[in-house]
Amino acid sequence: MRVIAAAEKNFFAAHHTYSAAIDDLNLGGVFQCSDVSNCAHRQNNGYFFEIVVSAAGGVWSATGTPAVVGKTGSTRVVTDSTGGIFEAPLPEAESVHQQMFDHINAAVVQTLLRLILQRPQDFPEITRGLESQRTTERAFNQLDLNGDGRVSFTDLNNYSGVALM
Repeated sequence: MRVIAAAEKNFFAAHHTYSAAIDDLNLGGVFQCSDVSNCAHRQNNGYFFEIVVSAAGGVWSATGTPAVVGKTGSTRVVTDSTGGIFEAPLPEAESVHQQMFDHINAAVVQTLLRLILQRPQDFPEITRGLESQRTTERAFNQLDLNGDGRVSFTDLNNYSGVALM
C-alpha cells in the first residue's frame, strides 16, 4: 500500500491527476494481473489490489483484499490520497483459520502415531519435545526462512523441511 501511495504521489506531481492504472504508476512488475482478459485487479503477496480514482482525477483510494480470505490474509487494507493505511478484519477469516488448524492438528496426530509405531523407542524423546515450552518458537523459527520475525507465503513456499541442529 505504501508503494501504491508513493507512486500515486509521484504520478500526481508529474500529471496533476491520479491514475487507477497500475501500469501508469510503473508498478506492473510488482502487481501482476490476476485476470489476463481485462487486468482490472492486480495481485501481490496473496492479495488482490484495486485502485479507484474520482471522475475529476483528484481523489483516489486503493484496496487490498485477500485472494483467499483466511488463507492468504485476514484483513482488508485501504489507503488513499491522505497516505494513511487502514486495516479492517474480515470476520469470515476466523472459520477458515479454524478449519486449517483442525486439519493441521489431525495430520499431526496421524504423523505422530505413525512415527511412534515405526520407532517406539523414540517415544520418550518425542514426548519431551512436544512438552517443551520452546517447541512452538522453534517451529516458527524453522518456517521464518529470512529471519524477519514473520512467516510469509514466500517462507512457506520455500520451506524444504526441518533443518537438523
